[in-house]
This record gives sequence, C-alpha cells and structure tokens, in this order.
Amino acid sequence: MRSVFIVEVKLTEVPSSEAELLLAMIRQLAISDGVSNVTVGLKELEDNLFSESPIAFAKFIRSGDDTVGFIIHSWKFATFLGTRELYMQAIYISEAYRRQGLATKALQLLAKYALAEGCSRIEWYVIDDNEMSNGFYDALGAENVSYLGVRRFNRIALKNLAGG
Repeated sequence: MRSVFIVEVKLTEVPSSEAELLLAMIRQLAISDGVSNVTVGLKELEDNLFSESPIAFAKFIRSGDDTVGFIIHSWKFATFLGTRELYMQAIYISEAYRRQGLATKALQLLAKYALAEGCSRIEWYVIDDNEMSNGFYDALGAENVSYLGVRRFNRIALKNLAGG
C-alpha cells in the first residue's frame, strides 16, 4: 500500500469558465455509476448553475493545485424542523485520486459549510447495491433512512399530470 500525503483539500465554487471541466467530470461520474442516458451539456450548466438565479451550486474539490472532483448541491426546507437542509446532488472523485481520504475531507468541509449556512442536515441518494459507496457513508456515520422511498414523476408522467 502506498502512503499518501494530502497537502490540502478545499472546496471552491466552480467558475463558469471551468464549466467544460465540470461537464467532463459529470460524464465520468455517469460512466462510473453505469448511467447511459446523460443529456446535460454546457447550456444546461450555464442555465442552472451559473445564471443569476442558480438552482444548484457546484464546488470543485481541490487538493493542492489539482482539481480532483466536484460536489453539486442545492437547498431544501425541512418542513417539520423549519430549517434549511443541504441536498447533495452528487459527489465525485476522479479515479486516480480515490482511496486517499479526499472524499472524506471534502464531506467534512461540506458539513462545516452546511452548519455555517444554518442547515439541520445533509441528505443525498445512493444506489442501494453500490457497496463501495454505502460502506464509505456507513463508515462516516451516515444513517440509512429506510422508511423513505424515492418516488419520481418522469417527464411523461409530469405532462400527463399537468393535463397534457
């Protein structure tokens, strides 16, 4: 086993000038998660992350001078608590940088950020049979909210529900 010395890990806002790098990493995340239907492009990133009213926020995970991954998050409201929550859309560490403690350090920084923003919790989805991810999150103390199930209206169902 090689020894790894992490100089520094920081989260930095992704500038719109680096949208292409973010998009390339999103596509790598899709490959590693086995997702084949990826339609996001630079226009969607510009409209949703870099506009005057973004609906989500992207942060690069940097170690020293290297950009090693990203986190995308948005805000939620905890109805029964009356507090802000951070919803983590995605976290990704480039394959060459995995198993070096970078994701743990990035999540520690995200937790500090969430607390500073008044959040009561961070939530995210993970694929049930992704043993590596689930083991990682378990080791950090994340709870499995087994009483909740993911439900979704896809585009067709949305159109049907909206009456047309």
